Amino acid sequence: MRRKMIDNGRKTTNYLSLFFLLLIVSCSKEKIGFTHDNRMITAAMEPSNVRIVNLHWFNQVEADGDRLTNFIFNQPDSENEFDYPGTKYFPEGGRLGKLWNMPQELFGQRGVAHLRLSFMGVLGSPDPLELELENSNEPVDYYLSEPAILDKGAVVKRVPRDITSPSKADHFKIRLINLSAPGVRDNFEDVHGPLSLTWADGSSISDKLENVAPGDHSDYVELPYGTYQFKVRTPAGTQVTGKWSRTLLLDPPSSSVVPGDSKDDSGVIYAPIHSYKPGGVYTIVISPKEFNYPYPEGGPGMTLSGFQNAFEIIVDNAEAANLTYARVQFVNALPFADEATFALKGLATKTEHLAYATCGDYQSVIAGEYVIDVETPAGTVTEKYRIEADRNYTVWLFHDGERVALRVVSNHLGGDRFTGTDGEDASFDRMRDAFHFKLRFLNLHAGYPHVTFTGADGQAFGGAAAAKENLAPGEVRETDPYVWIQQLHAPIVVMTYRSSPGVVPGSWASEVPLLGKLQFIARPELYVRGVIPEFEQGTYTVALIGSGDQPSGDFPPRMFIVKHIK
Repeated sequence: MRRKMIDNGRKTTNYLSLFFLLLIVSCSKEKIGFTHDNRMITAAMEPSNVRIVNLHWFNQVEADGDRLTNFIFNQPDSENEFDYPGTKYFPEGGRLGKLWNMPQELFGQRGVAHLRLSFMGVLGSPDPLELELENSNEPVDYYLSEPAILDKGAVVKRVPRDITSPSKADHFKIRLINLSAPGVRDNFEDVHGPLSLTWADGSSISDKLENVAPGDHSDYVELPYGTYQFKVRTPAGTQVTGKWSRTLLLDPPSSSVVPGDSKDDSGVIYAPIHSYKPGGVYTIVISPKEFNYPYPEGGPGMTLSGFQNAFEIIVDNAEAANLTYARVQFVNALPFADEATFALKGLATKTEHLAYATCGDYQSVIAGEYVIDVETPAGTVTEKYRIEADRNYTVWLFHDGERVALRVVSNHLGGDRFTGTDGEDASFDRMRDAFHFKLRFLNLHAGYPHVTFTGADGQAFGGAAAAKENLAPGEVRETDPYVWIQQLHAPIVVMTYRSSPGVVPGSWASEVPLLGKLQFIARPELYVRGVIPEFEQGTYTVALIGSGDQPSGDFPPRMFIVKHIK
């Protein structure tokens, strides 16, 4: 009897072992691989070719009577003031933003969608807008802009949109849409009428982008990719301001930025600096925008608001990362070289013939390893260099005291920069400024062992010492290489000092002419009102060049300026 009980126990143990073995095997066979879907819209919604470009205040949408947004208004200064729940069609924030690609399903079987757009917020509410939109086989935009006078309804403009790539892979497309309106209030200047898109210095880009009438749009124009600061001008030559945050103040009679608590015309017209990607398609649109301006009879900080026509940048296709192309330019800073011939071997069409103290135009090249070949009266200089994609390079030719040499400098043209460290996780804080002015300094003069660059009367520029102190001939600093000038209307002066490690700024090199007003202005005649700003925004390199240390001679020491943003 006892033996039988033992056998039964063994049998039970075997059954349990077999059960757990089968359980483990079955679990391993049926294990599911979990993935994370990071898309904002995860529903299976096919996009249509119709896009809403919302330049008005609208933030709520109804389609055929159904609410697509959240229709929630949070009280100002509450804990959840900016916390709006998402919806199926607007999963991020639950509100209509500037751009909305309408889903195909909203058009139904008839191919027509009836929209009602409205606004919820503390500001004065514009009248709701009723729209009946037809589906389209081709991409099309409906631009909704603010009226210049509030008792008029929103302006609706239907415009075809091109999303096809440029004919050249290293180019982008851009056009101008003029939705400017007359009847701006108060004493704002009149910039309504035919408008033109120009380069930063006011020069023409293309006949196609000139004198675009109100309510009309230009054809697209193809340009080499790069970082640009486009401007919009009237036939009289006055500049149209770009759209900016209402934290800045506008001077109504001139459309210029008001510096600080001043009520004067600064001459500084806001125009954003933007990186236009290879294959990108863009629209510059002008429409009425609300701005704050100083209260004429009020004290410091007292403001009023009004409307002025302003331009902004709209992206017409999905910008892709630039993994292929780089931009390269050459500069001849070699004294006694009346002409230097620059070339990247293997690219026969990328040759520049440059006189002393001149720089060439930017060229787009495919990333890779190149041999830079420069022929000068003193002989040939070659250097192998790897060019990385999505970079901007300037190749400098100079004399380092022993031989003719090259320096390849990688320029950072964007307005983003680190401002310090975050105390919680030691990550870097970062800010972005689309309207920046920054300087990089180089010492390319062998007669000055160490140079420090300063502001007026030897006053140090703000920022890291690496950007400005004790630069040796040919030395290129890569950590904190730029001096940022934050005040939009601060007088700009650059001086050169002979310095040494531990002695900064040192003794003033009076033989080197200082830089001041108008030397950071490409074309003073651009400012037709007569008020010229202290400088124009952009990224600059200031290099000390020349031969000898006397102001006389064929190649006296001087500071040479290269502006990298056109």
